[in-house]
Amino acid sequence: MLDSLVPGDDVTRKKSAAFVLLCIATLYDISYVEVAEYFTDGGDDAGIDGIRIGEIADDEFVVTFFFFSDKI
Repeated sequence: MLDSLVPGDDVTRKKSAAFVLLCIATLYDISYVEVAEYFTDGGDDAGIDGIRIGEIADDEFVVTFFFFSDKI
């Protein structure tokens, strides 16, 4: 799955993507396949690693943006 999300041989980017997938899957108790739909990591993404749009309830919905820093 990581190869389809992060093409190439960049091991650091693949580890970063795996961490994003793990965190979101754990937070929402969903499969990695479903999390892959939220994954936005890459160029020109304004630093956003994932976006989740919640279910509509009372004509409203929640949009969650995920930002993960790899710098300490």
